[in-house]
Amino acid sequence: MQQGNFESAIATLRPLTDDLRLTTVYNALGAIAVQGSRAEKKNPSKAAAMLNEGVELLKKAADSSPDDASVLFNYATALFLNGNLTESAAQMRNAIVKNPRDGEAYFILAKALETLKDAKAVEMANEAQRLMTDNNKYAKLETEWQKSKSLPDVSLRVIQPARKDFVSVVLSRRPVTNAAPVSETDTLLAQARTQIKNGQDDDAMATLRRVLASEPMSADAYLLLGKIHLRRGDIDQAISSFKTSIFWDNRLIDAHVSLGKIYVEKSDCLQAKTYAVSAAEIDAENQDVLALQRLSERCSK
Repeated sequence: MQQGNFESAIATLRPLTDDLRLTTVYNALGAIAVQGSRAEKKNPSKAAAMLNEGVELLKKAADSSPDDASVLFNYATALFLNGNLTESAAQMRNAIVKNPRDGEAYFILAKALETLKDAKAVEMANEAQRLMTDNNKYAKLETEWQKSKSLPDVSLRVIQPARKDFVSVVLSRRPVTNAAPVSETDTLLAQARTQIKNGQDDDAMATLRRVLASEPMSADAYLLLGKIHLRRGDIDQAISSFKTSIFWDNRLIDAHVSLGKIYVEKSDCLQAKTYAVSAAEIDAENQDVLALQRLSERCSK
């Protein structure tokens, strides 16, 4: 996903938080901002700004729902990524109290304490290792941490807000004269699909930007962006786009299948199997899903 698409979505949806005042909305928008920060590879200052916004939104989510383990985990993770290790450790401890079997929470807490020279780091690391034995998850996280001091395989936890909550407020705030007819969005998406089929990726990107300008929650637009990035070899951008597509519409089977195939190519068998399962939950008889299942089964052999 292009960084501008993250910014467009956040810029459109940010004002709605004051109207909706839903924990799920703060949590979701905070996660989008953090994801945008992680995806931004070329502009450190822009990445930092988006991460700061993510921290701010997730703090609101945590303040409004102090007993939600997932929200606390997200806030603590964002603080960790932002370098606020002391506060991150405090928030992650709260998350662990709410969910004592969260291996990822123990892992991040261990890394925060390790950096802070806290002797409890070893105990937390041992607990993380005990809880993350499936598919060598702890070993994979530790290997990546030792290599890059990053957490690319740790995702924030988001329960998708009801789309109707967003849409009702969007429509109430948008002047009627500026509202894009649904038929126009459908027409533009069809145009983009044709452009992609014909290899006109630059034109398709321009068309999809028009879609997202009026419909920043268009799952189909992000799905098509993912296909363009994948064809161009921009794997990280493709992953971000496909995941955002699923965020807005979890029933888009093509996004699940595409992510599964990417992770097979990356030899990340755990992630590949996860998306094979989620795709099968949508349509177990789909030929692409069946093919992905076979690939994911061979991945671990």
